[in-house]
Amino acid sequence: MKRIKEFVDAHISSGIGISDLAGLVGLSQFHFIRAFKTSVGSSPYQYVLSVRISVAKEMLSKSDLSIADVALAVGFSDASQLNRVFRKLIGVTPTVYRRENF
Repeated sequence: MKRIKEFVDAHISSGIGISDLAGLVGLSQFHFIRAFKTSVGSSPYQYVLSVRISVAKEMLSKSDLSIADVALAVGFSDASQLNRVFRKLIGVTPTVYRRENF
């Protein structure tokens, strides 16, 4: 898990595929997904999304970067994708979160 966390942290702004993560620990994609979910309690995809949102929350509360710049910095394709995922996981949009926490 330590190698996975370090890899995700180092590559947060780029595309992180299941094959990349599975290869890192020497498992097939199927076995990796199953073992990861058993170990962590969520899928690798959900884990990566939660890390991206966590980094985005930190950036929103500590910098004056635009929402679009934050989205790109944490690996989303655009601000609307960040808005959608952020609202789903946190319950408010990035703009509202920033206003309440900056």
